[in-house]
Amino acid sequence: MTTFDVSSAAELQSILASAKAGDVISLSAGDYGDVTIKGKNFAQDVTITSADPAHEASFHSLNVQSSSGLDFSGVTVNLVPTASTVSFSAAVKIANSSDITFSGGHVNSGAAITGVAATATKLDGTGNVIGMDTARGVDIEGSSNVTVKGVEIDHLYKGVTIGSSTGVTVSDNNIHDVRTSTIDAAADNNLVIDGNTMSNSHPWNTGNGDHADFIHIWTDPSLQTGASNNIQITNNTMSQGDGVAPLGIYLDDNAHGLGFTNVTIQGNVILNGAGQGVRLENTSQAVVDNNTLLQTSGTPKNAPGIIVADGSHDVDVSGNVTSYASNSLTGVLATANIHDNTIVQAADPTAAGYYSSAVLNQVETLTSTTGAEQYVLANVGVQPIAAAFVMVQGDVNGAGMDDFGIKPMAVFSLHPSEFIF
Repeated sequence: MTTFDVSSAAELQSILASAKAGDVISLSAGDYGDVTIKGKNFAQDVTITSADPAHEASFHSLNVQSSSGLDFSGVTVNLVPTASTVSFSAAVKIANSSDITFSGGHVNSGAAITGVAATATKLDGTGNVIGMDTARGVDIEGSSNVTVKGVEIDHLYKGVTIGSSTGVTVSDNNIHDVRTSTIDAAADNNLVIDGNTMSNSHPWNTGNGDHADFIHIWTDPSLQTGASNNIQITNNTMSQGDGVAPLGIYLDDNAHGLGFTNVTIQGNVILNGAGQGVRLENTSQAVVDNNTLLQTSGTPKNAPGIIVADGSHDVDVSGNVTSYASNSLTGVLATANIHDNTIVQAADPTAAGYYSSAVLNQVETLTSTTGAEQYVLANVGVQPIAAAFVMVQGDVNGAGMDDFGIKPMAVFSLHPSEFIF
């Protein structure tokens, strides 16, 4: 293993041309501009890192194509928007590559300088809104065994986007202040989203323009012929913060008949004011357990809950703290086994399951998801009772909701007589 000291983009390219497996390229502080790495393949990772962690090397953009065995550690990618920057530009692009790691450091962009005005009624081809954040943070396409870990990702159109890839891990990142969604993925397998913190989405023209989710994963018949398989969404904290209330975790089959298999959604905390906290469509062999969903804004009908829809089966929903959990009865019936959840609400201090703003504030201060569920359970007016929940579930399954397949309600207790519509 050899360590090379580098101080310019030209030197970086020169060293990469002769580097051997296991080498380290140590970058002096400075701006390396737009860097493309193409066709560089190593059996053991070549590490590209900042020489001084207190003064990270910085790129304007980083584009990795048809390469393998690269580890970027502790570098900054600051995509300063220009007239050519569009919403689907990427600060970090990883395409048709494998065994790539991007860890530590910072990825960000800023306000678009081209596009439509904020007062416009529709977008143009750039997808930009002048004065609002643009570009994707980390865009992964057609790749395998890619890890994005411990990175601050902010002030972008979208945080992390993943398409037609397998073995991607997105973990322990802080993704915040995006225009739309923090994590988007389409036609992916063996996907792990774990331990991330996501907050502060600021869409343009909400309702008529941008759409935002914390985690949106969908199927695409132009990219896949079967179900998306092996999806793990665990231990993430999703908080509305000072932004709007995006949808929470959405596995979106959109009637494609492809669906999702072998799914784990576990130990997440969703602090939000959107009724769709977790929604699964055409999902099988899945567990949704020990998640905590609390309301931060909106009216009672906006309290986040769990919806299982579109023919989903062999799904276990249990041990969650949520305002509701239900099989949708619209479309193809879902048959999830929903049991032993604790139903909570923030609307009526005299009703069962009530939690105060003090409980919410405490959960918001937690630096990890560990202990969130236990804290809420210890500070609400009801503990989980399986039999009582079965009584509620019978009523809820027949309720049907305006937007999500069940009747719009924000909260209800363990007793049907105490539903709050």
